[in-house]
This record gives sequence, C-alpha cells and structure tokens, in this order.
Amino acid sequence: MKLLFASHTAEAEVFRVGSHHLARELSVLGHEVAHVSTPMSILSLATRPHYSQSTRARLALRGPRTDAVGTVHAVPLSLFPARVPDSGRSVRRQIIEIGYTDADCIIIDQPLLRSALSYVPNATVIYRPTDVHIDGPLSRAEAKVMHKVHAVVATSRHVLESLGQAAANLPNMVLENGVEYGRFAVEPRSERRGLIYVGAMDHRFDWEAIVCMAEAGTHTTISLIGPLPAYVPTLPVNVRLVGAVAYDLLPQMLASARVGLLPFNSSSVNTGRSPMKYYEYRAAGLAIVGRATRELLARPQEGVWLYNQHNEIGGAVHAALAGHSIAVARAEAAELDWRKRAMGLVAFIEKLRAQREGPSKS
Repeated sequence: MKLLFASHTAEAEVFRVGSHHLARELSVLGHEVAHVSTPMSILSLATRPHYSQSTRARLALRGPRTDAVGTVHAVPLSLFPARVPDSGRSVRRQIIEIGYTDADCIIIDQPLLRSALSYVPNATVIYRPTDVHIDGPLSRAEAKVMHKVHAVVATSRHVLESLGQAAANLPNMVLENGVEYGRFAVEPRSERRGLIYVGAMDHRFDWEAIVCMAEAGTHTTISLIGPLPAYVPTLPVNVRLVGAVAYDLLPQMLASARVGLLPFNSSSVNTGRSPMKYYEYRAAGLAIVGRATRELLARPQEGVWLYNQHNEIGGAVHAALAGHSIAVARAEAAELDWRKRAMGLVAFIEKLRAQREGPSKS
C-alpha cells in the first residue's frame, strides 16, 4: 500500500511521536510511506531566528528527505502558520512534489492539515486522534475532519469516546502507542540510580509534583530531560535540568536510572494520554511513579506507583526506589512493540479498504 501520514510533528533528533514509529515500521513491512507534518511558516522563521536551526526548518527549507528504511519526510514551507487557511496551498504543493496524490490511505493526526484530504481524492482516510481537543482552533478543525474521514484509530479509549457519536458511527479501534523494545531494553553500564523524566515540560507538566518528589528523596537525583520552557520555577538542588538529548542517547540514560516519572498535572488534556514514555520506561526496566489517570490505572500495576494528590507522592517515591521486578516490566513492554502496532494498523486498513471497495468484479 501507499500510505501518507499528515502529522502534527516532524521527526527530529530529539522527539519521536507515534506517527514516526508507525511510518518507520510500515516502511520496514514493505509499504510506500510518506510523513508530512505541520507547515513551517516563513513568518515564524523571520520573527524567531532560532527556528531556522531546527530539523523541522531544515526539512522545510531544503526539501523532503528519505530515511534509511525508505520513509519520505517532508515539512511544507508556507507564508502563514497552519491555522491560516492559505497554508493549505503549501501542503498541496508538498504532496504533489513527493508524488503522493495517489496514496491508498491517509492517516491524519493533525486536524489543521485537513486540506490534505482534498488533494488525495481516492484515498481511504483515517483520523488518528492523540489528544482530547475541548475548544479552540484544533477542536473546530477536528470537527471538520470528522466529516471527511472513513474511520478512526485513537490512541486511547478516552480519546475515542471524546469524539462522541461521530466516531461511534464509523469503523473505529483503539491502537495505543508502543515502544521500540529492542532499542530500550538495554543493560545499564553502571548501577541504577535516581529518578528520570523524559519528554515535554509544557502546559501538561506538573512542576509542583517534581518538587514533592525531590523533597521525598533528598539524596536522590532527579534528571529532567527535554527542551526547557521559557519559565522554570525554583527547584530543589537534587533536581538536574539536562535539557534536550538526542533520541539515540535515551536508552542508556533510562537504563542508568531506577524510576521513570510521569508528572502529569490535572489538565483534562492528560486524562486520555497514552504516553510513550510509559512504554519506554517499562522496556528499560524502570519502576514508574506518576499521576493516576484513567489510562494509567488501566495498565498492570506491578512496579507502578500512582498518586492522586501531592501528599501521596513521597510514599510512592520511597516504594518505587525500594525495588521492583525488571523482568516483569520488560515482559509487559515486549508485547507493546511498534512492529506489532503497525501490523494491527495494516490489518485494520486492509479490512476497511475491502469494505469500501465491495465485492470484487469477476
């Protein structure tokens, strides 16, 4: 099959999201795959010079690239940001340039790229929501996307249910995020020590929880890995701000720690998240401490300590540091490998296409 991802995030040295992993595995399975992400605006490049150094900007300025497994990665270059309708022209140009106007299937997780659906008229269209959009531009764009898709593949049950009857009336499935098990199930080079967090530190992140964790384990280092936001509160001395780290370095960094952290705040956005770091922590053999969300509570709890209130964090940290079974954590993660996720998606797409095409003509 010829598959086109219309995604919110370009593949970079630091971040990997679900669409990147699925695109890679689908390519390995022998499909033709392209990954087009949110346009980079010339206005952003002009007003924020540091953007020009990002991988996303390089893709936009230099054009598409094909990676080692054959996936085509592209970022449209537009005059205006993606929320401006005129940016659709840049998406059209990009799809034509990479030769995907005849794609068999479009998998869209960025509602702002809905114009892409018009440029591949014969494709089966799947919406792959990864978050709950309650209001704002993304919510309005999502509502319009739902009128154009043939099926929904959500990353969690809560995300699927948030779409209401519109999703219930379509073929749908829940396909949670996964893990590159072989990459993250590595042995540490030294004794495991400390707590670690890897990911975004944005509006979904709970800084107060980090302070509580640091105070609970005053002799234990907490390493926070990811791009640092403009504002970082004053933190205890045992909190280490590492900053962004290349994806290839993460497995050994995780293997060197004892506990992986999921410090979600109370934002409704976190309710239905299927966090990839959960799976990567498990593959690395880490215990986990995090906020109790609907999705995390639904998972196996051995080696996982969840809290509802900040005053429960200290006990969770001490219990996690006391020990757990690395073998159990890895056994769980082995069943969540991205290759298996991709094969499940292929089966769903093939069944959907067969239903749309109807009985073969003899």
